[in-house]
Amino acid sequence: NMVIVTTSPGDCLTGYYTYPSMLFNPRVNTLHQRTIFDNKGFIDVYHPASDTPKKYKTVFFLSGYRQKTDSYEKYLRFVASHGYTVVNVSYDLEPADPNDWKMDENYFALYGMLKTAHATYSHLIDTRYIGLMGHSLGGGASIWLGKKLFGEDNWGNQGRFIFSTAPWYTFNTTEDDLKNFPDNTKLLIQVGDNERDPFGSGKR
Repeated sequence: NMVIVTTSPGDCLTGYYTYPSMLFNPRVNTLHQRTIFDNKGFIDVYHPASDTPKKYKTVFFLSGYRQKTDSYEKYLRFVASHGYTVVNVSYDLEPADPNDWKMDENYFALYGMLKTAHATYSHLIDTRYIGLMGHSLGGGASIWLGKKLFGEDNWGNQGRFIFSTAPWYTFNTTEDDLKNFPDNTKLLIQVGDNERDPFGSGKR
């Protein structure tokens, strides 16, 4: 259930400058809500506009390093307009020591944000159907978060996917972890032809 797609440099999702705006014309109007997380980041939620909000199949989006929500907003609204709740998390992952990124802490911070998003917006998030999308640092983190949310929390038991685009490395994830993903997990990895895959096995 894994597909790796190689594209030309610059074709991977980078929010505001890769794709023409015309590709992101929404199907329906969307609403946007924001929650501040731990005074260090934001949880942004997009969903179809409706007089009676309901739970929608949900996509969690993990942005790239130092990328803010504005960089991806047209894309996030576009996905939401197709009948999804889209949750974007932006978090300050700047290491205190540039030689020690403390990825354990960073990954658990992202995991905490997703769980907080669910607790705050449970009326909009249907955990039976979950997608994880990530770009760059978020693309690498999406694999580990899938291990937590899909394997341990059983989110997405009726439908789950990971779309990792231009991913940085995936940390704290073993080959056995990958083999133990639920059988219904779909994984799509998009890399440029001059980039490495997130498992560090060389350039594609």
